[in-house]
Amino acid sequence: MADGVTLDIWALGETWAFKEGLLKASVGNLPRSVFLTIDAVAVSISSRTVYEYRFFESLASKRLDIVLAKNPFPALAVLRSVVLRRRYDLKFSKELRDYISYFWRNSKDPLTELDEVQISHYGSRLLRKDDLEEEIESCLA
Repeated sequence: MADGVTLDIWALGETWAFKEGLLKASVGNLPRSVFLTIDAVAVSISSRTVYEYRFFESLASKRLDIVLAKNPFPALAVLRSVVLRRRYDLKFSKELRDYISYFWRNSKDPLTELDEVQISHYGSRLLRKDDLEEEIESCLA
């Protein structure tokens, strides 16, 4: 599914969910600290242990779902969900569709917000505004 392997490395104590006290800081809890199931995997190189939370289930079903809904960047969470759905032809769970719907209904200008977030986060537009709107509307249908 992946175009390549990406390693995301940082101090355990810098994980947002741990800093907020939502979960106890541990390598085993890393998969429970992410927004999407597709990200819910961690590997300890020293112990050769894989920690995951519904990661393999998500890959097998090609379904994106939410692990931890509380998130400091909801627009980025929605954008990334849409980008991954489109890139890998994935399906959204009901919970994720509800999250996206809530974001869409409660943001002042959600389309502009998503467009700005993709430029600030990815450094370019991965999806045109029309494509973003189409993706969101198909999700909400």
